[in-house]
Amino acid sequence: MWQETYDHEVYNSHITKGPKARGIDDNYKVVKNGDGYRFRLESQDRALREGLSASVGAMLGLNPNIGFEIIATVDHARYLESSYQPGDPIIVGMPTWNNITTPRTDKRPARTLPIDGYFAFFASIYFLALHRYRAWIFPNCRVSLPIQIDAVRAAGVYTSTEVKLGPGGYLNSAIAKLPVEQRAAIMQMLKSTFKGELSAENWHDELDNLEQFKHDFHHHETYVKALTDAGLFIGSQTAPSSANH
Repeated sequence: MWQETYDHEVYNSHITKGPKARGIDDNYKVVKNGDGYRFRLESQDRALREGLSASVGAMLGLNPNIGFEIIATVDHARYLESSYQPGDPIIVGMPTWNNITTPRTDKRPARTLPIDGYFAFFASIYFLALHRYRAWIFPNCRVSLPIQIDAVRAAGVYTSTEVKLGPGGYLNSAIAKLPVEQRAAIMQMLKSTFKGELSAENWHDELDNLEQFKHDFHHHETYVKALTDAGLFIGSQTAPSSANH
């Protein structure tokens, strides 16, 4: 669960409707005149009180004051670790506010600090600020593969591969599990929906390129090879609580 931004005013200016803006009650109903910022901020407390794992993170670039967001993220992680002593490490995510693939609806401020050039540096700040705490720095895949590898080399403990960001992003993998006749019907429907954007030969790859948010998608094997070529050790999947940190 990323906070998006730890600045209440920035949060409210970008998130104006629905459950993220108002929070939800125990019946999953949107709270009338509720404070979605505080509801989201307290989600990790609720999770840890119930014995779940937790993650923190600000969306780097949403708030022009990135220094504030990094300090607030560190403070949040320290608070959770000190208050709950969770069994699993706190995951410190590094989502970035990327442009979207339809420029006419991209409402980001014109002067947004380019995150890529500082991404490994920010990961290092998190690592150094939380080195006495049980925290795993998570440089995720919203940046290019070389930048992500630099950040993993500098401070990463945990990362992700083959992540999709847009609605329908996992359609390819879902279609692959269907019977042949259903696959053909869905392919025909997609071609009709995305006229001129999907060809008969490369429609799988082209479907991936219709993501709503720009990010650098690669298959898992590509990540593994790139990380291995960079001399990074890739551990097997284990529960965080059973691993050294």
